[in-house]
Amino acid sequence: MSKHSMKHNYNSIFSVLAKLFELGKSFLLILIAGRYLDVTQFGVFSLLISISAIIGIVAEFRLQEIIFRNIKSQHDITKVVGNTFVISLVFSIFGFFIITFIGSLDYTGNYDFIYMLYGLNFIFNSTRVIKFSLIAKGFSIQVIVIELISLVTVSFYFYLNIFGVSYDVLSFVKVKLIDTAIISTLILSLYFKIYGFSLVIYKVDVKAYFNGSLPLVFSGIAVLLYQKLDVIVIKWYLGFEQLGIYVANYSLVSIFSLVPVVICQMYSGDLHTNNGESPMKYMKKMNLVGFLFSFIYLILAYPLGDFIYSGKYNLDYYYYMFFSIIPLISAVGASSTQIMIAKNIHKKVWIKSILSLLLNLLLNVVLVQNLGLFGCLLATVISLIIANYFMNYLMNDYKDIFRIQTRSFIYDRKK
Repeated sequence: MSKHSMKHNYNSIFSVLAKLFELGKSFLLILIAGRYLDVTQFGVFSLLISISAIIGIVAEFRLQEIIFRNIKSQHDITKVVGNTFVISLVFSIFGFFIITFIGSLDYTGNYDFIYMLYGLNFIFNSTRVIKFSLIAKGFSIQVIVIELISLVTVSFYFYLNIFGVSYDVLSFVKVKLIDTAIISTLILSLYFKIYGFSLVIYKVDVKAYFNGSLPLVFSGIAVLLYQKLDVIVIKWYLGFEQLGIYVANYSLVSIFSLVPVVICQMYSGDLHTNNGESPMKYMKKMNLVGFLFSFIYLILAYPLGDFIYSGKYNLDYYYYMFFSIIPLISAVGASSTQIMIAKNIHKKVWIKSILSLLLNLLLNVVLVQNLGLFGCLLATVISLIIANYFMNYLMNDYKDIFRIQTRSFIYDRKK
């Protein structure tokens, strides 16, 4: 193996670790909240997280894929950071005002301040474009160290101010905000230390990045809506208690689902080079990753839920069998999206996502009323399969992606 290949693999591994570290902290917060908040408060917190996730797509403007594509194409990092940061900052402020407005609609007056405080995360997260750029340039270890510093600081704060004293939604919102503020400050410091106070901004490039990310934003909103639609439907038909039970279990499977998604993103770099990996070979690898994490989840789901949540959110085992499909189909969807981006045919993917959203809405409304919590799970699994696989066949631009997906599940002895 050449030194270049070893360096590339080395950077890829630590890039995955950096992303997993970030996601791991977010899910750790949700899992701890699920353990220590009562069922109703956890339902309230889950609704806040779901709403902010949807708004976050607009606030962050899905610039990660564009950043990795441009950095891999040997573009000047100061230009990439400068142009994407302008977009990120503007839409982060917009996201703050949206979630603050939603909080002001709370007729009880109990959660308006909490929503506004949580909205500050969007502004601090505008520096995520800088973090993604640093990761793409091979500074993943430094980013991991920053995440670790924040984790230790927040854990110390949690222990001194919250642990064993009182637990409410505001407590966990404060923890999230402190974590985001620390990371934002340290990421800016790292960038300025390496590249100086250099942010190159070109109006033409800003417009190009905006146009390149806009279809991904529409797609992301539709995807998040149909992923979080179950939260809204359960709250509407079944109440906060059932919402807490569902979100606690879905958060657990999401950990096993997001790992394959992150791996798909971080190993997609070779798809953007002329001598890179073929889409078929790439998708076969990602399918194996999805199968692996589905299997691991199926084995560990019940004992993990019993251990983390003290058994208060446990479900019948057939629920976990359906939940276990999600990591695999998430890997299939993520790998196909990366191929679309590499082929520059992703601009219509939002249409597919909106159609899937409408289907998920219909399935949720019908099945939840008749099957309760299991109906919501069934609607989610069916809509994910259709959105990430069958919908590609129905759109002319993505029929080739559908063929690659289908062939990737077939064992080829010659390969």
